[in-house]
Amino acid sequence: MQRTIVAAALGLAISSAALAGPAATAPGWTFIVGPDEDALKANVALALEAEARKALIDAAAAASPALDDLITPDRAVFYLKDDERAARAIDDIQRRFTGRPDFRVSSAPTMFKASPARILTISLAGASADKPPDLTAQPPPALWKAAAEARAIVAPPPPALGIEQDTDGLTVRAREPARAMEAARLIRQGLAARPDLTVDEGADSSIHIRYAANHGRPPSPRADNLAGSVRACLRMLKLADNGVSAVDSWHIRVDLGSDQQADILQRVGFSRCGFSMREVVQDAGGGREAPPSPGDQRFPQVRGPDLWLKPAEIITADMIQDAEPAEFDGQFVVRFKLSPEGRRRFALFTAAYVQHRFAIVLDGTVFSAPYIDEPITGGEGLIYGAFTADAAKSFARSILAGGPPFPIKIVEARRP
Repeated sequence: MQRTIVAAALGLAISSAALAGPAATAPGWTFIVGPDEDALKANVALALEAEARKALIDAAAAASPALDDLITPDRAVFYLKDDERAARAIDDIQRRFTGRPDFRVSSAPTMFKASPARILTISLAGASADKPPDLTAQPPPALWKAAAEARAIVAPPPPALGIEQDTDGLTVRAREPARAMEAARLIRQGLAARPDLTVDEGADSSIHIRYAANHGRPPSPRADNLAGSVRACLRMLKLADNGVSAVDSWHIRVDLGSDQQADILQRVGFSRCGFSMREVVQDAGGGREAPPSPGDQRFPQVRGPDLWLKPAEIITADMIQDAEPAEFDGQFVVRFKLSPEGRRRFALFTAAYVQHRFAIVLDGTVFSAPYIDEPITGGEGLIYGAFTADAAKSFARSILAGGPPFPIKIVEARRP
């Protein structure tokens, strides 16, 4: 996907004369549809941002002594690697809880999956080591808070990043200046083995990431496929065209017969047709407030409030290898399988954005907006949307109908 996007974004502009083509067959409007350069760059930036975040998360996890943890109604238990980092973390936690009579902190050697480890236990003062905990009860808020304090020591979160999109890639830097050098080191370390990425560090410990220029230019998309995608978008908008024809592999000519149809196409455009998955920014209010960030787009949901979504697409219709209706846990769902590129991109995004939401969008409407609980690496998933059996079949067909192989927009509009 990234390579396709980069090639589409670079060097594909053509002259107005080349786009002119034959005269329209009927009075009306002529539109030339081609790559949406801003959307192409946004998709590249999204992928690079996910690369940086995942590199940071992986490097921070590798540097942490944490192996696993468990919270019961009366204690929090942490399994740690048996090394110097674990010893320092245990010392820090014991100092943190010194003088707090509501808790007891202890540690001892143990085994974790057949390897030597350390076990750290933070118990409520009244907990009995001989009495098994009541696992049906909920831990009190004080214990959850104590566990969070300990977890921040044994597995400190990676530095928060500031992101800036530029002409040929992305620049990232730690939002906390005190952690700038740490963030730069971890990102460089995490991306060092990636020949497809170029990573440069600035004097201010900012990191500039871009896809390597020598990574090859992909073949042009088939013109008939692109024309078919444009026709599908016109059908979604309920517009009857006087002709749709390929100018070249990257541009399509559309002739419309009335000012009313032209007005609809210019107002709505092509950004909301077809299938995509996008990052959710936040719920939208009932009014017409400004977007949270420049470029964010407001989409209605089938059920629930409107959502603000990022303009970049995580997954597009051309990354769906298969989709079919299914029944799971008493509900009608749509089971999908991603292409190899879609699988890689989805795994990258879900690893970098755990506990974030993403929206499943079809023809401008959000059908589902689940949270990411953990990285999704298998390239398969289920789409929930309160479907009936027929609606699940229709949704699966719509996904497989495909969409533009890259984001498109109107690049020229004129009357004959």
